[in-house]
Amino acid sequence: MKLNPSQLEELINHHFSILFDPNDTVALFGHGLEESWLRCALTEKGKALLIETNSSDSPFTRQNRIQRRAYPGRVRMEEIERSIDNQQKNFIAFYCRNERLNRLFCRLMADIVWHLCNEGPVSGDPWTYLLTRLEGWKLLFSGSDITAIEKGLIGELYVLRHFITRYSFPVIIWEGPMNGTKDFRLPGQNVEVKTTSSRYDYFVEISGLYQTAELQSQERLVFIRLEQTKNGLLSVRSLQDELNTLTTASGEISEFRRRLEDYPQVIFETLNTWEVLEAVVMEIDHNFPRISEQSFVNHRLPDGIMQIKWTADLMSLRKTGLSEFNF
Repeated sequence: MKLNPSQLEELINHHFSILFDPNDTVALFGHGLEESWLRCALTEKGKALLIETNSSDSPFTRQNRIQRRAYPGRVRMEEIERSIDNQQKNFIAFYCRNERLNRLFCRLMADIVWHLCNEGPVSGDPWTYLLTRLEGWKLLFSGSDITAIEKGLIGELYVLRHFITRYSFPVIIWEGPMNGTKDFRLPGQNVEVKTTSSRYDYFVEISGLYQTAELQSQERLVFIRLEQTKNGLLSVRSLQDELNTLTTASGEISEFRRRLEDYPQVIFETLNTWEVLEAVVMEIDHNFPRISEQSFVNHRLPDGIMQIKWTADLMSLRKTGLSEFNF
């Protein structure tokens, strides 16, 4: 490779700067670099580097996408499928979840690209290889997001336990960790879970335009309010252990483990304990506050807008306790 990591960083930053539509991608070309299996992209989740896993030019040889995602701090890594020039291609995508870290993100991506291009064909699983490289950077991107991930996972595991014990639903309804557009997909309805440790309000942060989209006739949001306390009975580990006993079938156990494997290991080892102060269900209907594609001219984001995050106040919505609500 003719470019050093510093030049690669500038090239990646340049490619991000020429993208305006959240659906656009561009192959990483320039200054002697011609790697069509590397693409810069703008998405609803922010800036992303896409590394193709099923190209003859790529150092990876795996043909099929495996639905996995990981959150080492403020960088998201997940496996996706995108249509490029009318061809479906499989990628491992890296997203920067904090726009203030975009420059550092470009530096991280330059490091990954440089090693990929210089080390040649990669043996073994590409996911493991890239996650290992990301691990070396994770301290620069870690912080309060780890606690947010912990709370979010507790909320989703709490709801999963409810669905299994009350309705005997299978683990596969939990699609959030598998790159699902909603956290839970039930027969004829979708369920999104929002978890907070705030004591007094019903504010929820919405990322992108799809979390509150009405994909089916019935869309629900479960609002979980947690309190961290020394006497709390809930933790990620306790819920994991309890759900391991509930998912007794071998297929169910492996599905549950697969959904947990890409979460940061630290949240399974923390000594934090929590108590659920409130668990209520709200309908995502015409009364639910939302920003969607229909909110914009021509049903598309304005040029130059890469990502939308917004806060909704759900105080005025009708709420039913999770234990009383019938799904």
